[in-house]
Amino acid sequence: MQDRTKELVEVLKKIPLFHGLPPTQIRLILGQCSAKSVDPATKVCVRGKPSDELYVLLTGKLAIVTDDSFRGATIRPVTTVGEMGSITGQPWSATVEAVSPSRILIIQKANLDIILRGQREVKSRIFENAIRMLSDKLVHDNVGMRDFLSAKARFTQDGSRLKRRLNIALDMLVEKGMPREEAEAEIEARDSMPRILVVDNEPVARELLVKWKKRSSRPMPSTAT
Repeated sequence: MQDRTKELVEVLKKIPLFHGLPPTQIRLILGQCSAKSVDPATKVCVRGKPSDELYVLLTGKLAIVTDDSFRGATIRPVTTVGEMGSITGQPWSATVEAVSPSRILIIQKANLDIILRGQREVKSRIFENAIRMLSDKLVHDNVGMRDFLSAKARFTQDGSRLKRRLNIALDMLVEKGMPREEAEAEIEARDSMPRILVVDNEPVARELLVKWKKRSSRPMPSTAT
């Protein structure tokens, strides 16, 4: 039992929320923990519900679930779930469920509050760690938003270029005497035509395919060098 406690103390020391706490203070927190096994598809917490527990995932795998039951980001051991809510008292911001058989430690918020009120050093350290974690999350989200906006701008720009090219091709077909409706149908048909990528390490085979494409009036798959 003593060896197991020592092992859990070492595990909790590596968790960002408890970073910098000495073993004696971690044992104090550990004394308020209860262990629980969770089966797959079990909801550990539900979005909007009171955040009255802090979880430490020891083994297994959890996932954040959207309102339409889509599994998003994966949570792997060893980490905490609900650390911000256990400090701020805010409701759960997301639903989390088990993906595989998991083992978690549970710390009741009420018990954690008692420790924080009685141990100023523990409170100061945990609050400092929580602020750092929140800051890191904001930086990560800002970088993600920047990358999203950049990708969106490129997509919009590429879409504008493609639209201009299609309009040019349409105008050329109309100038050659093809009715506009027929020209639009032709472009749409070619755009939706399925393609096959052919990969061949023989130059002669690639050249033959290219020549056959030029001579054939039938749709020809794209070739790769």
